[in-house]
Amino acid sequence: MSWLTRFLFAHIRPATQPDGRPLYGYKTADRFYAELRDLVRQSIRDHAHNQSSPELPALFCLFAAETFRREHIDGAWTWQTIFNPLDLEQIPAHSIIAEWVEYGLAYWRRSLSTNRRGKLYLVTLACEGGLPLRLLARENTHLTNYFRTVLDQYFRAGQVNTDAAVSIAQQHAHRLPKSLQQPPVLQLTGQLIAHISALQPHVGQAADPIAALNENCPNWERQLPLRLDDNNAAALLRLLVTRSNELAAEREARLYWQGQLLCNGTHWQIAKQLHLPELMSAAQLSNWRADGGTATAPRYRLLLQNAPVAWLTRIETAAGEAQYRREWLRAGGVRLTDAAVTTPHALLLHDGTTAAPLRVQDAEAWGDAPWVFVEHAASQSWRWVTEGSAQLRAEQAWVVAPATFTVDASAGSCAAVGECAAVQRSVYQISGTVDLVTPQHERYRLRCRAAQDVIATFDVSGATVPLSGQPRPLYAGVPRLRVNDADGQPLPETDQWRQQWRAVGRDQNWRELHDAVTYGQLWVRRVDAEHCERGRRQVAVVPRSLQLTTTIGAGQRAGVIHLSGLLGADVTCSSAAVKLQCTGDEAHLFCPAVTGQLPPPFTVQLTWAGADPVELTLPYPQRGACFLWHGNAVSDQTPIALERLGAVQLLIQDAAVGGSYWLVGELVADERQTDDDCVKRFTERMPPLHDGQLVLALWSWQPRIAALLATTGELDAHVTVTVETGRGERLARLLVTRFDCHLQPDRSSNQVFVPVEQRGRFGDDGATRLDCQMIPLWAPAREPIPLTRAAENDWHWTLPAQLEAGPWWILGVDGDWARFRPLLWTVFSDAPSDDVDHASALAAAIRAANREQRTAQLQSALATLGSNPNHPDWQLLLDAIRLTRDYPPQTLEVLQQLISQPRTLALALFKADDDFEIVWELAQQMPFSWALLNSAVWQDSATAHFNALREALAHVDLEADAQETLVFDSFQTFRARITQHRRYWAHLCDWLQERLFPQQPLKGSALQVIRGLGDGWLEEHLAAELLALQARHAADERWAESAALMSAMRTIDWWRPTAIKPAPHYSAVVRYAPLFAAHCSVNGIVTNESLVYQFRMMRDFDCDWFDAAYAIALSRGLALHS
Repeated sequence: MSWLTRFLFAHIRPATQPDGRPLYGYKTADRFYAELRDLVRQSIRDHAHNQSSPELPALFCLFAAETFRREHIDGAWTWQTIFNPLDLEQIPAHSIIAEWVEYGLAYWRRSLSTNRRGKLYLVTLACEGGLPLRLLARENTHLTNYFRTVLDQYFRAGQVNTDAAVSIAQQHAHRLPKSLQQPPVLQLTGQLIAHISALQPHVGQAADPIAALNENCPNWERQLPLRLDDNNAAALLRLLVTRSNELAAEREARLYWQGQLLCNGTHWQIAKQLHLPELMSAAQLSNWRADGGTATAPRYRLLLQNAPVAWLTRIETAAGEAQYRREWLRAGGVRLTDAAVTTPHALLLHDGTTAAPLRVQDAEAWGDAPWVFVEHAASQSWRWVTEGSAQLRAEQAWVVAPATFTVDASAGSCAAVGECAAVQRSVYQISGTVDLVTPQHERYRLRCRAAQDVIATFDVSGATVPLSGQPRPLYAGVPRLRVNDADGQPLPETDQWRQQWRAVGRDQNWRELHDAVTYGQLWVRRVDAEHCERGRRQVAVVPRSLQLTTTIGAGQRAGVIHLSGLLGADVTCSSAAVKLQCTGDEAHLFCPAVTGQLPPPFTVQLTWAGADPVELTLPYPQRGACFLWHGNAVSDQTPIALERLGAVQLLIQDAAVGGSYWLVGELVADERQTDDDCVKRFTERMPPLHDGQLVLALWSWQPRIAALLATTGELDAHVTVTVETGRGERLARLLVTRFDCHLQPDRSSNQVFVPVEQRGRFGDDGATRLDCQMIPLWAPAREPIPLTRAAENDWHWTLPAQLEAGPWWILGVDGDWARFRPLLWTVFSDAPSDDVDHASALAAAIRAANREQRTAQLQSALATLGSNPNHPDWQLLLDAIRLTRDYPPQTLEVLQQLISQPRTLALALFKADDDFEIVWELAQQMPFSWALLNSAVWQDSATAHFNALREALAHVDLEADAQETLVFDSFQTFRARITQHRRYWAHLCDWLQERLFPQQPLKGSALQVIRGLGDGWLEEHLAAELLALQARHAADERWAESAALMSAMRTIDWWRPTAIKPAPHYSAVVRYAPLFAAHCSVNGIVTNESLVYQFRMMRDFDCDWFDAAYAIALSRGLALHS
């Protein structure tokens, strides 16, 4: 056996051939190194006498790399370090050494490094040896600080690849002593930093990173240029891995948009993905708020263009720190594609009453300049770095530029690789220095392989004219185009990139910032010393003197809008009904009185010579109200989907002071009313008008409208939302539905299609934007089957020819919006059921063809789940519940039956884990309330769940105390989740803890206090809450009413504290409802679906009172309940 075979067998047993790892990865033992030195010495001497060994090149490379690692201590790497230990009479010629290195590296399956000057023989061998131990011991402080700096910068650059890490190491070489500014140090630094960054996901939050890597990532040491049997090396690794973990956590804690360039075959697409941490501290969330407010609400909705995209729920950590947990409402999070990246995408944080804007990094809409990307191997995509000109360390860049641009690649190379058809741009792969030139001869310069990255982002900063309701800011004078670094932080103003402006339109002359300005639509840009444009934005500029005053008309009196300070603007109006009078620098717009609904806003154009006009969007100055969708009035016959209600604005105008306005929502359904039913509606006072006007989004009322729709199983039901005056005058009306579109089946041709009358709702590109897919309802977690668009009609889709028997859903989506009502498509078959039916009673029930039989089977299967936490059908039920992220549970028969099985529903909440919020939200979407669930059901379900957990842990090799600790920790996790929704659930959890975990003492429980102090203490608290209730409501308040609830309360004996007796008749049901609800829960009194809604309506009227009173009554009932 040759020495190399023996060496390989000893170090990578059982292999006897090199596996391509770096030479330092073989971790040559001292005994083998001594043998290797003697063998290389003798082989070189034999070579000098023409007796060369074929193994000499491989032996020499291994010896050279290992010797560098063991012996190098200072200064430049030289061949002398390798040959000194060999004690040779004569060092071989360089040509011979070069041949050995090339053949030897080929044997080890390693590559030879090169640069522009040629092949790097010495540097390659030095890097193959890894970081020298003696150098590390001597220069530990310098190297440690240097490594940390490079690691920090590598994370900031996006952790691209090893070449980027090496480039960063070279850029910061000046931080090292001169003796260490050597190519091998820089190369090894880049390799080390890139490898540590790649290992970070395997470390997580482990206290011992080495142990975590050994457990989670076998053979991780092979790629690391460090020998961890050395204390200095191990200490360095721990420091860098810990720092990598910190940097990853910091990056995860940022709120930013990540731009991407994606390629699927020949199809190129641009996208922006919102990065929002799964967990964030309350301090972080507060810091993101642009209004300076503090995050204190128990729950927030995150809105994108007034559409909800995520929930943020407050939780308390074991250390008492407040955190928020993010739950996406869209699969895969929030992603903008194609033209959406060029439109505003501001984020709002909504607490149910008010919305606060958020500061988001890279939130600017992409502009007209080229968009620049670099490859990101980890995500198999290209990441956005900037727009405009840039200098990049990367070898190559990808640029997405308008098709009208021309390319000047005289100092580099540029290849057109595709098209982004959706944004009418071409995709180029470039290297070297490439210029992109606009038709107006404006030049953008992209330079790759630069010494350092020089990139920037841009946003507009300047004084604005305070005119409300404008789609874009109106700047008073030319604003600054602010330059930011890669992290979005503003850079100091310098003369390096000067600002220029020119008018949008025929004028092609760029002017300096200090030149006399015109008004209108302007371009502002930054140019560098090479006269290359770095970035630009289009802005609307108006005189600082511009002012607008409005006189709101009423009855037969016309409204008037007065514009002043126009400084020579030509004024035109889009409405033919408006009479325009211009005098000097002023304009009067006389708006005739109208009857009926308030007309929609109209536009006024202000045009100054030499520039495109500025448009003002102005509300029609007349008393009344209207609903607006993207600035256009919504007809009272046009359905608005509930999910998009946030995009609707309500405009109310009135010149009178002190008037009151109310929003009334009423359910309209075709189903037959029973004696127990009543008209289902809510009434809520609008905020007061400011300067005669009120504009607000309807998102705050979405939960109340959803609650109305939740009371009916009729999917085509709708809610009419009406604006009324205090005297009952109706001013405007809106129609809200669950879905505003549906698919029509054509079973004869095995197709589905969008009805002709609905196609106009999708815009010009609607046909290509829509997609359809199918899922089997008995296996909803399966990969959806995409439907094929029909060749003869873009609005038709064809179903697969062969489908399994059973009920299928056909789902139509508009982009990432589940816009269409699910279409049930049942496939019938005479063949026997598939095997899945025999394994799953729930799947068999879902697939049953007969309706009565299906209902009975569903009830039986769901009841079985309620008594068996380990039943295999739980996975199917939870998969069905997950569909309610996008679709109301009324669309699924299995979930309609679920609410009649309260024990199964409660057990689902205990079992849900990460899907807790989805299960919890079922109560908001269906005629069911967690607050009315019998306490005995809670106890039975909790007992079944935690006993099943104990049984599972009994098979784990843990002490009994440790097993019980894990079970109790699971209960505490449930407590933390449920109490974030309502504080009073802590009383229920205390009561359950007394029964399930008697060995765990309660601390500060309200149940213990009540047992000791009695009802007097409770009534004091109740009286204080009652005073607060009265203070929150004015004398003309429309108190919620419910004859059905009052009737139910008269038939049952329940706790009526003296603090709320006697109650005025108009507020009696509001005062009593929470106390009666708690009584029903503790005593197991079953309520029908109508009463569930009545209780919900009482809470919606004043949730502070309801929650406080319910908590008091619940704690009393549980404390006295045996």
